[in-house]
Amino acid sequence: MTGTVPDLVRATHERSKLPATYTNQRAREIQNAGLLPLAKGSAYARARPCDLVNLVLALSADKVRHAPATVNRYSGLRRLVEAEHIRAGAALEAWVTKIWAGDRDEADKTLRIVQTWQEIVFEDRDGHTEHFYSADTLMELHAVMDVRRSIEIPGRVIAQIGADLGIRGCQYAV
Repeated sequence: MTGTVPDLVRATHERSKLPATYTNQRAREIQNAGLLPLAKGSAYARARPCDLVNLVLALSADKVRHAPATVNRYSGLRRLVEAEHIRAGAALEAWVTKIWAGDRDEADKTLRIVQTWQEIVFEDRDGHTEHFYSADTLMELHAVMDVRRSIEIPGRVIAQIGADLGIRGCQYAV
């Protein structure tokens, strides 16, 4: 892997089509909180899958100052059933790692980060979903009382970001 953290932020901005200030401000905020590596002198820190996970979660924050808390909250969401990864942060990092390693089946999944309440959903082509919730979530209230506002990120975009960073396993996505 050859991409640096500034390359990761730039590639995420370009692939997500979000405004540069929106992406840069959230990246800076999670860097200040220690959730994204800072540049060290003239040698920049290399981008890792966990860095992309933290940046993507930070982009779902409504306000810049809420970005670190959003990353911490959403990383700690849990599956209500037994699964390979119990916590959302570990599942997201494993998903990005598999995509960057060239797993095209994983790149066909879509990540949905629900902003109106704490939920993360992975959905594959067949409609199979994996949900991560807060431990104190009462499921019935969300369906009745709230409007579902979410951000969807296709796995193909994660692969394109990896290709922009020079990761060989993602070259198919360019």
